[in-house]
Amino acid sequence: MYGDARVYGDARVYGDGDICWFSKFGSSSRTTTFFRTTEKNVIKVKCGCFEGTIKEFLTQVKKTHGDSQFAKEYNSIVSVVKIKFGL
Repeated sequence: MYGDARVYGDARVYGDGDICWFSKFGSSSRTTTFFRTTEKNVIKVKCGCFEGTIKEFLTQVKKTHGDSQFAKEYNSIVSVVKIKFGL
């Protein structure tokens, strides 16, 4: 990690397999980061001011973007993340 990256709270990164991110997606071209928590099979999402579980993220995406192109991008990213983290 470099630049303005921040790790806070009880975040822990144990290896490359515990975190991934996607940049330049969504309506604001944000970076969306997914990371494994200390709880088994719990993946958190950080995107802009949002932070929560994948389920909470998908609910927020639906609320904010409906069925738009942005929603399709975020839903596709989540599909890839579930494969990566074995969910």
